Amino acid sequence: MSRYYFVILTALIFISCFNKNKETYSESSSGLELAMYQEFRMTRDPMLNYVPRERLAEARAYTERISNMIWTGGRLSSLTWQERGPDNVAGRTRAILIDKRDPSGNTVFAGSVSGGIFKTTNFLSTSPTWTKVNDFLPNLAISNIVQDPLYPDTLYATTGEGWFNIDAVRGAGIYKSTDGGNTWSVMPSTAGFE
Repeated sequence: MSRYYFVILTALIFISCFNKNKETYSESSSGLELAMYQEFRMTRDPMLNYVPRERLAEARAYTERISNMIWTGGRLSSLTWQERGPDNVAGRTRAILIDKRDPSGNTVFAGSVSGGIFKTTNFLSTSPTWTKVNDFLPNLAISNIVQDPLYPDTLYATTGEGWFNIDAVRGAGIYKSTDGGNTWSVMPSTAGFE
């Protein structure tokens, strides 16, 4: 009998807490706050009551390891792929950096939200050719790219967008390159930045 009462009591407490939070958010919150609260509730770890963002980087690293095994030595290594597009449509480019190491102004980096970092070395031509620098970063929401004025081989790329649009992509830190933008790694102290 006591087990039955415990289950009923637990259910009532849960329902009352849920209704209390629901009322608080529905009466005094904007649509943006409600959307953020909904995302929090759907992505949080119930045991910790916060979103363990560090697990996302681990999951991406695991996915990349599995993907590399499949593509290089497994079932998909024998397939040939042909791009069908869209290679003629611009994405949401949020960052442009003219490389100060190139006096001609032809070397330019671009950051694309949910697309990664791209580079061209013939920017002033009538049809510049862009190449992917890295589109396998743990977070592809590149919103700013800056170059260190004292050490031009050092570049920084911030991730994430503001919450002003419905399809904003959340960030995951600031990336740093010390070899002129060829390789990038997240600055550990910024891993929680959105």
